[in-house]
Amino acid sequence: MESPKKLTPTQILAQPLTLPCGLVLPNRLVNCPMQETLASEPFFDPPIKKFKNIYGERAASKYGLIITGQVQIDIRLLSIAGDSEISREHGTSTIMQLAQPGRTCPAGAGIRPADMAPLCPSSVPVHLSDS
Repeated sequence: MESPKKLTPTQILAQPLTLPCGLVLPNRLVNCPMQETLASEPFFDPPIKKFKNIYGERAASKYGLIITGQVQIDIRLLSIAGDSEISREHGTSTIMQLAQPGRTCPAGAGIRPADMAPLCPSSVPVHLSDS
């Protein structure tokens, strides 16, 4: 009996993979969710130019699948100013991790009107402090 040909790790990673839902990935390289803020001190504002291109660069890198970090579901309610949006390019499949910051949505992070309370399942206010 002939033994099956052993594949190298690189050959295994380059093989297509069919997920249980039927989605076929062209290879087994997966970009896992990360915090995409890329912000730096002292104000922690994201560097918008780099931030806007992050998923496009990953798609161009020929990942088989990109699993995003948090993608906000409502432009009025962002977790930080400059939260990301994504699009599908280069045939790279993307699975989005949806998020909604609820009552922790800071004023000014989205386009929420000043008189609109954050949307959340609890009416108990959040009290943030330095201690």
